[in-house]
Amino acid sequence: TPNSSSLQNPSIIYNVPGIYDVTLIASSFRGSDTLLLPGYIQVGNVPVVSLGPDSVYCGSVILDAGNPGATYLWNNNSGFQTLNVSNSGTYAVTVTDFSGCASIDSINIMIFNLPVFDLGPDIATCDTSVDLNAGINGVSYLWNTGDTTATISVNQNGNYSLLVTNSNGCSYADSVQVLLYPYNNLYLGSDTSICGAAYMLSAPTGFQNYLWQDGSSMMTYLVQQSGSYSLMVTDTNGCTKTDSIIVTLNALPVFNLGPDIVTCETIYVLNPAVAGWNFLWNNGSTADTLVINSSGIYSLMATDANQCVFIDSVNATFLQAPVVTFTPTFNDTLCTNTAPFLLTGGFPSGGSYQINGITTVVVAPSVLGSGSFLVSYTFSSPNGCSDSVTLPLEIEVCSGLSATPFDHSISVHPNPANDQLFINFEQSYLNQNVSLSVFDEIGRRVIQKELVIVGEVVLNTGSLSQGVYTLVIKSGNSVTRKIVVINH
Repeated sequence: TPNSSSLQNPSIIYNVPGIYDVTLIASSFRGSDTLLLPGYIQVGNVPVVSLGPDSVYCGSVILDAGNPGATYLWNNNSGFQTLNVSNSGTYAVTVTDFSGCASIDSINIMIFNLPVFDLGPDIATCDTSVDLNAGINGVSYLWNTGDTTATISVNQNGNYSLLVTNSNGCSYADSVQVLLYPYNNLYLGSDTSICGAAYMLSAPTGFQNYLWQDGSSMMTYLVQQSGSYSLMVTDTNGCTKTDSIIVTLNALPVFNLGPDIVTCETIYVLNPAVAGWNFLWNNGSTADTLVINSSGIYSLMATDANQCVFIDSVNATFLQAPVVTFTPTFNDTLCTNTAPFLLTGGFPSGGSYQINGITTVVVAPSVLGSGSFLVSYTFSSPNGCSDSVTLPLEIEVCSGLSATPFDHSISVHPNPANDQLFINFEQSYLNQNVSLSVFDEIGRRVIQKELVIVGEVVLNTGSLSQGVYTLVIKSGNSVTRKIVVINH
């Protein structure tokens, strides 16, 4: 204003920003001339700068002076349009546009600290749960699970975030990704005590690696001695589990009833030949031994102090033994000059005769000579069972006297004898002095008695060993010999 002037040096006010041409027209009496200066005047806008009212912020704030394309000068010498403010204070900026027009604004800023925390890096763990902790004191906590405590325990995979607000009302958030690998259980069982020489430990399937306490890497482990055993397993995620077990091996109460039994005896004693255990036979007996008299299967269960059990059985077969008798047709005392004769009187027929263990069918006293002999009859049945009867025979040199059949003046019974031997004398021996001697098979005197005959004489033979003995009875010039068999 105005748009034109006739003054030589006019003053023009431009109310509207823009680019203006200037035209000068000079006139004189000689005429006029025109000079056009295109775009000679440029009028710009004064920059409008507003940093806003004085304010309070949490953590930091970005101040923006606006006016893109202008030049900037902050009071901290920064030359950018924006300024990141993290400290309290007064901040001012001068903005100059392309035309050189400038504007200034300032603002007072109050910065409160943020409740900064860090939930840490993302988590991949072999645990079944994990604790997440803000690690900072705040006024309030808000997890995306809805929990409002500083620490939470999570047992599911996922993203977990937390917003913490302090007493100034400033909030800060962080999040973490949680990956819980599937849990594979390892349990070798409770400590155990077993009966036997070995025990197999088995680990569950599903693991990639197995490592026992001795370095072996099989899924199973054979325990052969008492002790503690441990196993560490590793799955495909690298997760490890460890368990241990104490195994006590108790020896079995082993015994042996022997091979199956085939016997011709009427009774048989089963004996495990061990002691100190509890026994139970299959007939209910709890004795150490079992007397049996019939065929069948017999089993025995032994239980020791550790409650370990062992069972053995045996098959017993009782065969029928023959009943053998031997009725002699000869005296028990013969003379060396007695004629030879055939042995008879054995039943059942078909058996064999022996004199002092030598098989024969003939008794020839002159060949045998004087002495004490045992004459036996043995019969074996088709089932293999046999029995025998043995009788004593005395052969003497009779000095011309002929042998008498069956001298009954002195008799002994029973023969074979057990603990006692009874000697009976005829009437002619009453009140006579008699000497009684008993000799063993090698001629040693084992019993000696001097007595007067008043009746039956009893010799105690319980102290004598089983075998064949010679009883010598002397009365005056008379000597009588009897073969006695002792069988306890």
